[in-house]
Amino acid sequence: MRKSVKRLQDAAVRLSSGKLDEPITVFRRDDLADLARSLESTRVELKDARDRKARFLMAVSHDLRTPLTSIKGYIEALGDGMADTEEDFVRYLAVLEDKTRLLEKRIGELIDFARSETGGWKRPSEAVDAVELIRRLDAAFRQDSGFSGREYSSEINLPEGLTVNGDFDALYRAWENLFANAVSHTSGGDSVKFRAGVEEGSESRFLFGEILDGGRGVEDDFVPLLFEPFTRADRGRNTQGLGLGLASVKAVAEAHGGSVSYSPSSAGGSVFRFRIPC
Repeated sequence: MRKSVKRLQDAAVRLSSGKLDEPITVFRRDDLADLARSLESTRVELKDARDRKARFLMAVSHDLRTPLTSIKGYIEALGDGMADTEEDFVRYLAVLEDKTRLLEKRIGELIDFARSETGGWKRPSEAVDAVELIRRLDAAFRQDSGFSGREYSSEINLPEGLTVNGDFDALYRAWENLFANAVSHTSGGDSVKFRAGVEEGSESRFLFGEILDGGRGVEDDFVPLLFEPFTRADRGRNTQGLGLGLASVKAVAEAHGGSVSYSPSSAGGSVFRFRIPC
């Protein structure tokens, strides 16, 4: 009895000091055993939280440092006069713009994810022009597809004057993330399609936007993890990123009273569907 109590006391001290790697066991069948199991469950949860935080910090430091290092290098090159022709100067500026957009995207993902984790999301009430939102996304997707060599098409059917209650920037980032995900997991020449419209229900209606790609799709065993943070399916050659893109999309969808889902397409690729009430 005393040995068991002493073990539990030592375990409690270890937990309070952050030493979480040693399992807690008491070989009894009474209330002390129940207490030991409770402490062990707490230890596992704390260890998971600690490890998750460590992975998060490593991912953030790596994925923010990468574009920053590139930006710094190109600025130094411009300062040293390495862009000695107008063509080189324009090319350097294009790279700087691209890396800056990547940095903004990563920070946006962090903001959306952090707001969901800390309960900072409140149901947005600002009226957003849905037609303008989708129009801007379509134009951006078409331009980005040209740069990346993807075959892009769109099918948009929205009534004029359609509005949604929401956060324009967060919604834009969510659909942008889905599109970037499609580009990351396809190759040059593959197709990416954007479909947007209104889904009528018996009591409500939804604005939806779908990203359909002609890539390899998602492995069946990974589908349940798609929208979990810090997870990335090795569906293509480009696996860079925080692993927060789809998790942040889910957070934005739920904050707007909507949802995001995945389904395999009949052509063998992926369909990601994001919808919110309108």
